[in-house]
Amino acid sequence: MSTKIFQLLLSSSRYYSVNKIIIKRLIRSNQIVSNESHRQHQDLISTASASSIIETNSNTHSQNELNALSEVEKDSFALDFLNSIAPPLKKSFNLAAYINRSITLQKLLQLDVNLSKIDKDVNLASFIVRCDFENDIQPLLILLLDYGINGYEAGDVLNKNPYLLTVYSSNERINPDDLKTKINYFLFHKFTKENIGSILRKFPQLFSLKLPTIDENIAALGEEYALNPKEIRHVIQQYPKIVTLNQVRLKRCTFTFHEEMGFTETEIKSILLRYPILWLRIPTTRYTS
Repeated sequence: MSTKIFQLLLSSSRYYSVNKIIIKRLIRSNQIVSNESHRQHQDLISTASASSIIETNSNTHSQNELNALSEVEKDSFALDFLNSIAPPLKKSFNLAAYINRSITLQKLLQLDVNLSKIDKDVNLASFIVRCDFENDIQPLLILLLDYGINGYEAGDVLNKNPYLLTVYSSNERINPDDLKTKINYFLFHKFTKENIGSILRKFPQLFSLKLPTIDENIAALGEEYALNPKEIRHVIQQYPKIVTLNQVRLKRCTFTFHEEMGFTETEIKSILLRYPILWLRIPTTRYTS
């Protein structure tokens, strides 16, 4: 009941005898109820406002996340675009700076190629970082596979002689001779594919020598120790690095074995056929041609 109703009751003669104290208590009670109702109403409004604020903040947070994702996507598109129009790669101290942008380098790493060895030659590194893997490198891997060098072995071969990577390049500064020409040279001299594959595994650096140098050194080896073609193939297959020795170096070895160690020519030849590695291990400084 409202306060006005109770005031009317007070003014009425019929209820005048009612205890005023009781009526006042009722009025006070009504005011308390009214105040409590008002407070609950205010709490309800506050709760609704808080809920609205939370919902607004949640919506704002979600919108901020969407905006952030949108910015990331924009940045990603921008980076892709910048990469597509970027100028040619400049020289660097190492190839690591180009790995993310060079498919060729990524493929070489998959083959366990040691890029630090390529870094040592500026021309070689410059070629590798600019070459196309399918056109410049893959034909080499196919050729190696044809001679028994599988993908697992190719990385080891290329680590020993990274210049093989340039065999299909037209850059004469780093590719003086064609690999196929040298392989054909050995095939012509009755080396089998298995022999050539063995040479590639043991000493692929041999194929970076100029072909005239290879031919001269092999001829000098056969002449110095009276080797027939079969014996020459046997020695080279056992220790391909012996082909790096020219005529002067071979004579120094002969001098050491004969004059200093006392071996006969027959014994020297026998040692050569069994232990050709000794020709690059013994000191030969005392001999002067």
